[in-house]
Amino acid sequence: MFEIMTELLIVFILAFVVEAVWQALKPLWPGKLKVLEKERAIPVDAMGCLVLALLVCFGAGVDLLVLIGVPMAIPYLGTVFTALLIYRGSNFLHDFIESVNSIRQGKKLDVLHKDDFSNAGM
Repeated sequence: MFEIMTELLIVFILAFVVEAVWQALKPLWPGKLKVLEKERAIPVDAMGCLVLALLVCFGAGVDLLVLIGVPMAIPYLGTVFTALLIYRGSNFLHDFIESVNSIRQGKKLDVLHKDDFSNAGM
C-alpha cells in the first residue's frame, strides 16, 4: 500500500512540475501559435503540455505501470500512458490551483451569497 502511494506521489509531483514549467513557457509562444489556436481551433496549449509531459516521462524514465508491477509487452507504452496521466493531472492541478487562488483572493462562487443560506449543505 505504501509503495502505491509513493508512485502516486511521483505522478503528482511530476504533474506539478509539468504544470509549473508549462505555465512559465506559455508567455514565450510566438504569435503564429496563438493564431493557430484561435482561428483554426488547434489545441496548441494542450499539445504543448502533452509534449512536455512526454519529455519529462521519457527523460526521467518514469513508467507508472512498471512501478506498480504491470509490465507492458510494447516497450515505452507504459511511459506514454504515464505521460498522458501526468498531462491530464497537470490540467486538473491547474484548475485546482486556480480555484484555491480565487478563494484566497476573496472571490466567492456565484451560488454563495453573504446572507443566503438556501443552498447550504448541497
